[in-house]
Amino acid sequence: MKMVTEPAIEKKISEIIGLFKNFCLNFEKDFDFVCSDAFRSIQCFWDIEDGALFRKIPDTLDFQYYSINIDNQKYWDQIFQKLLEDGSIGSLLASFSVVSSKISSKTYLLAPLYGNKDLYGLIVIEYDTNKISDDKNLKDFIFIFSSYLSHKINNLELNNKIIELEQNMNLHVASRTMNLIKNNQQLADKIRGLYKNLSMSLPHEFRTPLNQILGNSDFLLKHFDTTEPSESKEIISDIHISCRRLQNLIEHYLILSQLELIAINIEQLDEIKTSSTLSAETSIYNVLSSKSIYEDRFEDFKIEIEDASLQIPENFFVVMMTELVDNAIKYSKKGTPIIIKTKVDSGNLILTVIDHGKGINQEDLDKIDAYTQFNRDKFEQQGLGLGLAIVHRIADITKSSLKIESEINKYTKISISIPLSKN
Repeated sequence: MKMVTEPAIEKKISEIIGLFKNFCLNFEKDFDFVCSDAFRSIQCFWDIEDGALFRKIPDTLDFQYYSINIDNQKYWDQIFQKLLEDGSIGSLLASFSVVSSKISSKTYLLAPLYGNKDLYGLIVIEYDTNKISDDKNLKDFIFIFSSYLSHKINNLELNNKIIELEQNMNLHVASRTMNLIKNNQQLADKIRGLYKNLSMSLPHEFRTPLNQILGNSDFLLKHFDTTEPSESKEIISDIHISCRRLQNLIEHYLILSQLELIAINIEQLDEIKTSSTLSAETSIYNVLSSKSIYEDRFEDFKIEIEDASLQIPENFFVVMMTELVDNAIKYSKKGTPIIIKTKVDSGNLILTVIDHGKGINQEDLDKIDAYTQFNRDKFEQQGLGLGLAIVHRIADITKSSLKIESEINKYTKISISIPLSKN
């Protein structure tokens, strides 16, 4: 067996850091391309004179001009100040919709660029009302366009975060490879297998929602004038659903990758051993009240809770509970019962979630430990395999045990035995 030398590890780490630095630079280049391409797209439809993008400085209410055209920065800084003074910026922040403002002979349309958690920035379009007398369609288009651009920006940033996480994973794997090979060859093989699985499957998993987003948005950009409002709304709804699906997929991959990093980090594993959930009952009810989708199935929940303190970090317990409830709702019909039970038994809390839905066959259950999705052709929703893989990994890390029983088209019963808190 070939041993990895210290200089080789240092060289690998240096290469990874270099790749990451280059990616950060490329992100800004990609961002320039997206913005400039976007403004050219608008000019294909309307005779606008100029446009600008202002990026919000994180955790503040301040904005800075983004250098699409550096020669115009002084001009646009002055325009931004006037828009701030006449209340247009404030109206946009309050309404998150397109705002119009007239300054001298020019009219300006302001549209928000919003991310998953916060306002990302805003775009400002400048045009002459003598050239565009009826600007209603322009306003509608700018709103749709700003949503499209927001998703493009979010995709760039999400991809950036994924690459960063993968580079961090490489750093951890590289720095610990020598000890892993010496002490546990089987664990080292599993980590390399997981990394290969994630690296190869990420592009494939992203392709479906990304193709839907790009296809629908491209159709709107080319045929907006001839598309009925009801059809445009339906297309925008499809784009939104695809973006949510992509967001959910990315979040699952990030959580699973973080869990794998924790699994090989001795310090973090020691912290987990001393972390606890004070009240299983409180955490369960907090999960059930956290999403509007749960309210639609509230009458289906049959809850029997015996409370206890658990030897598991509360955020782990919440993630695990959320995945179990999400899957129970996704794969069972409204009106069928979803049973949630907890019972203290021999130093453990037995958490059980039962749904009467589609069920999972044994072959697919065997794939969960390999962190793969399954039944993609049968089930419209995505993420079941990843969701259960996350639950499985949390159970491994926290020394809990997981048991799944299921019968196709009848029921799925998932039981997790979690150690009680020792404090």
